[in-house]
Amino acid sequence: MFKRIISLLLILILPMCLFGCALEEKTDKTANTVVDLGESRLYSEEDRKTAAEKTMYDYEHSPAIAVLYSVTYAGDDASEETKKYYGDGKYEEVILFYVSFHTKQGAASHGFNNDCDYDVYRDALGKNARGEWETIDGACGY
Repeated sequence: MFKRIISLLLILILPMCLFGCALEEKTDKTANTVVDLGESRLYSEEDRKTAAEKTMYDYEHSPAIAVLYSVTYAGDDASEETKKYYGDGKYEEVILFYVSFHTKQGAASHGFNNDCDYDVYRDALGKNARGEWETIDGACGY
């Protein structure tokens, strides 16, 4: 009887532990982040969502960022224009987001102003050969 109870508990609790660990929690930096995927004729909602999640991940793990306010799809025209300048043939797809955030003290050592709000900061991502979105070096900023 005791073995049955333990087995039943394991059957009920183990999946909750496994699924609970798989869910990514938002940090204080991103708890209130507003994400606007907009509309697109170029990218599926899933593509825009995955690229926005990559952007959020990068800012969430940046030592310079205190709070990420918003991530907004810049639109098809802005993404196509960005691809002309930064795609360099390396990326078949380039997507552009406008990002708003606040920096920490000490952010200057990472190329930002200390304790400062940034609105409409451009963040471009390209889809690599593995089909994953990655930030395009040099394609970010105002």
